[in-house]
Amino acid sequence: MFNLSFKSLSSQFAKLNIMYVFWLAANILGGSLFEVYLFGLGMSITEIISTGLVWFMGSLLLAPLFRKVPAKKFMLIGIALGFLSILVLYAMPTANAGYLFRFLLGLTHFFFWVPFNALFYEFKKENNALMGAMYYSVGSSLNIILPGISGLIAAIMGYGNLFILAMIAYAATFLIATKYIQNDKVFYYNLADCLKSLSGLKTLIFLEGFAPAVIVTILLDLMILKYLDQPAEFGAFISLATIFAIIASLITAKISDLHKRRREFIILSSIAFGLASIFTSFSKEIGTFLLGFAMINFFKTVFFPLPMALVVDNSKNIFHSMLGREWLLNLGRICGIASVFLLTLKYGTSEALLFCGTILAIVYPIIFELKKSKLDKI
Repeated sequence: MFNLSFKSLSSQFAKLNIMYVFWLAANILGGSLFEVYLFGLGMSITEIISTGLVWFMGSLLLAPLFRKVPAKKFMLIGIALGFLSILVLYAMPTANAGYLFRFLLGLTHFFFWVPFNALFYEFKKENNALMGAMYYSVGSSLNIILPGISGLIAAIMGYGNLFILAMIAYAATFLIATKYIQNDKVFYYNLADCLKSLSGLKTLIFLEGFAPAVIVTILLDLMILKYLDQPAEFGAFISLATIFAIIASLITAKISDLHKRRREFIILSSIAFGLASIFTSFSKEIGTFLLGFAMINFFKTVFFPLPMALVVDNSKNIFHSMLGREWLLNLGRICGIASVFLLTLKYGTSEALLFCGTILAIVYPIIFELKKSKLDKI
């Protein structure tokens, strides 16, 4: 059923994926306990959300300043920034370090993710949804193991040793990229042209950053703190909640590739993702919250590869598409985090999740239907 293998691609693709695994491992080791770490240092829920306001700002501002991106050089800069972000947490064990950590990590969206995504999706285009599922499932697979391990290390040996391990993982990623990634490709771009290349997709990408991305990067982890505020149990829960989502994502993506019809899968998974978020927003005790969290984790793993596949399907210049997509996602994320911050300040995280879930379940499918006529492939 799944005929996509590293042997059917080039060795460079395999090496790119090895680097990707180390990169994600470093990200997860260094960031999966970020919220519970800051909470333990005395930051409130709204203060932790406020760190998200600077998370994507730097990457948003960088894109208009450049005209060319040497892929390998920029990925190495991105990896170095990731290392530096963890060094900040290690060297400055204060709550305010969270702002600098997230700002530096946000810069990697421009320096690492944009060239990496372009190189990744250049390899094989007829299995875009399956490629997307592989892309997201690597992180999900690591999330089965690493958050739990991170929690145990932090609980037994302290956060300092966890941050050292994350820095070692970033250093290993840097060495792998330096030695094995031979791609010297330089991408040239103009931001306005990148955005124009996403005709019919711009509003959808913005909404993808505004609602679902904010749900999984900000809200869920903060809501866990209502019930689990110790690193070991926090990490263990994140690990357990990811187990059931990966296979479903790969199967759904393969079916989507076979039929070359993204519309039905995107709309259904968006509605299901949104309804699961709405259900979770009404949870009042740990049992219903854990069920809702598991459902969100399941449907988000199904959902996220499909909008990415739609971008690749309709792309005439893969780098322009990826840079424009990342810029719009970051704009959506900033607006979404600002909205969540204000809602949480006035009401609470449950109401913020209800708001984002409603956008995902109702607004996103409606906008998709309105925009579908502009897309060559849906």
